[in-house]
Amino acid sequence: MVFGDGEEIKIGDKTFMVHKAPATVAYDFAIRYKLALENKDPDEIMKCTYLLLKYVELVLEDGRKIPLDNAGIINQHIQSATDLLELQQKAVSANFGFSSTENH
Repeated sequence: MVFGDGEEIKIGDKTFMVHKAPATVAYDFAIRYKLALENKDPDEIMKCTYLLLKYVELVLEDGRKIPLDNAGIINQHIQSATDLLELQQKAVSANFGFSSTENH
């Protein structure tokens, strides 16, 4: 997958590049995430999280980038739920201009 410009962020001791998802992907995320929250569906919430994290890359010390495109890679490089939630918030903010913790 080829990404456009992104925003570099630090979470803990890791650096990530957060990219905007294509419009249709971001729209799909917004609809599915809202419904998942309303229905209290944790499996769908995780699927939505993975949908946006596909547009986030881990930046290694040597400059190489690893896309966070599956649960195995995410679990290998993100050690805590707190860090995962922060990364999710950054991805939501990059795509929608607001935090998932704000009241809408």
